[in-house]
Amino acid sequence: MPQPNQYIETIITSTGTINNLVAYTGFIRFTGSGSVVLTGKDSTPNQAEQGINLLIRNETGQALTIKHLSTSSDNANQFYILGEVDLPIADKGTAEFYYSNTLQLWILTNAFGNSFSPQYIDDANKVVTLVGDGTTKTQDVIEIEIVRDDITTDQTSADLNTLYPDAALLQKIFCPNLVNGGGFYTLIDAANKVWAFTNITSV
Repeated sequence: MPQPNQYIETIITSTGTINNLVAYTGFIRFTGSGSVVLTGKDSTPNQAEQGINLLIRNETGQALTIKHLSTSSDNANQFYILGEVDLPIADKGTAEFYYSNTLQLWILTNAFGNSFSPQYIDDANKVVTLVGDGTTKTQDVIEIEIVRDDITTDQTSADLNTLYPDAALLQKIFCPNLVNGGGFYTLIDAANKVWAFTNITSV
């Protein structure tokens, strides 16, 4: 059964640093015109009910930062973020928290539009990440290590640049079935597209 007020929204227009935010709903929208630093959310209405979910959405046009275990808010109102780092949320991004009565903390369970939890876009090998100004951008995903057991002849830099014209610095191609012994090709100079080869030896 849904918790009381869990799906009713609260609009917050305040900006700057906010401690012990009081809001009795499960959906909070920040709509002010400046950046926000949120250090805690009042947990008093939720203490009697284990497992309240809280959804926070940033609509400020700037980054909204949720602080990890900030002492600026009461202990029971603080946020716990995996990795023990502050959580920046981009404009139109969201963060979801679960309140644990046992731990007396808001526990991060999901986030969209932040720098350390990129979101994949279908199967196009792209992710959405946070930019420093609080907006988001789309980036290509690059495979750093690729296995090519179909390649059996030694490769030159020209050969590898034809196969991988957009290779990134230190990208590796593992070719275990080369006739002269398997190994790794590594892009060691991205500007000049120079690759190096390293033999592998069983131990």
